Amino acid sequence: IKHLVIDHPCAFNELFSIISYTPQITRLSFIHKAYSTFKTDIISPIILSNLTHLSIYGDHLQFDKVQMFITKIDAKLKVLSVKSLAKDITYLNANCWKELIMNNFPRLEEFHLTFLIFLESIHRTSLYINKLNTFNSLFWIERQWLLQAEISLDTIIYSIHPFKKRWYEYQSQDQTIHPSNELLKSMRILFTIIPYYDNMKPLKQIISHISNVADIYHLEIDEEIYTDTLMEILVLLPELDSLKISSLLYSNPIYINGKDSNVLCLLTSLNQITKVYLMKMTKMEEIDFLIELCPQMIYLKVEFFASYQYSIVCTSDFNEN
Repeated sequence: IKHLVIDHPCAFNELFSIISYTPQITRLSFIHKAYSTFKTDIISPIILSNLTHLSIYGDHLQFDKVQMFITKIDAKLKVLSVKSLAKDITYLNANCWKELIMNNFPRLEEFHLTFLIFLESIHRTSLYINKLNTFNSLFWIERQWLLQAEISLDTIIYSIHPFKKRWYEYQSQDQTIHPSNELLKSMRILFTIIPYYDNMKPLKQIISHISNVADIYHLEIDEEIYTDTLMEILVLLPELDSLKISSLLYSNPIYINGKDSNVLCLLTSLNQITKVYLMKMTKMEEIDFLIELCPQMIYLKVEFFASYQYSIVCTSDFNEN
C-alpha cells in the first residue's frame, strides 16, 4: 500500500496499529477521532521512510496531540496539512510550529494549516494571544508560507499556505507592480460572507482578534457590500495597503448621510490604501467614491458588470485634480 486514506474517525492508537503494516506508504490522510485518548507510553516510534505527504483533520484535535503524533513517526515529509476545529489557541503560536517542523521535518516544502475560531470563543482565546507577529519571522518568510484570515459570518478561518501572487502584483502586461519579496506585509483578511449585526461590536471583536495575531495590510470582500459597512470596516483597519471589492451598494442611493460623511472624512485623513480593485462597477459614482475614500491610491483596477474589462493606473496627481 502506497496511498492510504482513512475517511472515518480514527484514534491515534488505532492509526499506529494500521500503519505498522504499511511501511512503504508515501501518502497518508486521516480523520482524528474526537475525544479519543492517545496512550503514547505504549506506542513505539515508527519509521516511514517513504512517507512524503501527511494530512490530518480533527474536530476536537488539540495541538499537543498533533505534536505527540508527529514525534512518534520518522519520515521525510515534503507536504504537511493540518485542519482543526479545536478550541486551542496554540495552533496560532508560530514558534511552536517552527520548533515542531525544524525538529522533525527540516526538509518540508509545503505547509498547510487551517484553524477555525467561532465568535463565542473569540473573547476567551484573545486573552492568550500576544501580538508578536511571529508568522512574519525569517523562518516563514524564507519558505514563503503566508498567514491569512477568512471571515464567514461568525467564524474566523485562519490558514497558512504557500505564497501565490495576488491581484495587485500584476499589470495588464503581466509585469509585477508589487515586489513578491515584500512578504512582511502579506497578512490578508478575506470576507466570504459579511456578518451584519445590529451594531459593530461583534465585527470589532472579530477584527480585533485577527489584529492580535498579525498586522493586517490587505482586505478582500467576495460579495457586494454597502458603502457604510465598508467604511466602518476600514476604520478598524488603518494599516491597509490594498482593497479588493466584489461590488458596492449605497445605503442611500443618492447621497451619503451625515454619519457616513463624518466617517468618510476620518478615513480620508487616515487611509493608507494605495491599490484598489472593484470587480463589478455599475455606476461611475462608485469610482468617485473610491477616489475620495482612498486619497493615497496609485493603482485602480475596474471591471464593468458586462464582459468588457479594463484597468486604470492613476498617480497621486490624479487625486489632486
